[in-house]
Amino acid sequence: MPNAMRTAGKYSNGFGWHETLFQNEKQERYRIDFTTYYAVIPDTPKLVHKHYPDAKLIFILRDPVDRFVSHYYQYVKVGMSIPSIEDVIQGQGQISRLMYDFADYRSTYNRFAKIFGTKAILLLDFQDLARNPSTISEKCNAFLGLSDIDYRPSVREKNVAGQPRFATLQRAIFSNTVRSFSRSISPALKTKLLTARKKVILANVKAAKYPKLSDSLRDYLAERLQDQIEFYEQID
Repeated sequence: MPNAMRTAGKYSNGFGWHETLFQNEKQERYRIDFTTYYAVIPDTPKLVHKHYPDAKLIFILRDPVDRFVSHYYQYVKVGMSIPSIEDVIQGQGQISRLMYDFADYRSTYNRFAKIFGTKAILLLDFQDLARNPSTISEKCNAFLGLSDIDYRPSVREKNVAGQPRFATLQRAIFSNTVRSFSRSISPALKTKLLTARKKVILANVKAAKYPKLSDSLRDYLAERLQDQIEFYEQID
């Protein structure tokens, strides 16, 4: 499996390392930390609760089939050499297992709810976030106990579908060498490196729609994700 797709966290760096990520000249009122990988690293709920027992958790869920397809083509967009989407949907290899782990909404929710309780978790629908950001802002403020956060989303479309212009360049950016270097530098320098990397990635991507799944393949994927679809459809 490409190193950029591994789900190893950075807890071994120590809690002090995590604290440095929030250091700045101003005193913090609130902290937010987010990544989809928290959903698939098994020990995350326990480790987060150890240091932040009063943390509140927001899960933004997307239609499981659409999310799976988008996830696959994100890997394509950054130039990774992976099996065809047909093989990933039907297969049992490492990459297939990783992507189905990301799609396992119910198990992820249950792991966090067992540690934090259901009242500490807010479930949101990605479609509502895209269509009604003001409503989502109100829900988040109520859930977090905030009254002075005015969420004003950018009108620029983000993370658009696309294909790499030069796949070799994308693979180099996500290579083991670059990742090893990023782990050896300070958080401040790493932030600058990630900012520069993002600019290069965006410049090296041309907009392109995802190929449409055949009806039979989409039906098969929906069948495999049926439990997650049922969980998703329960979001209020």
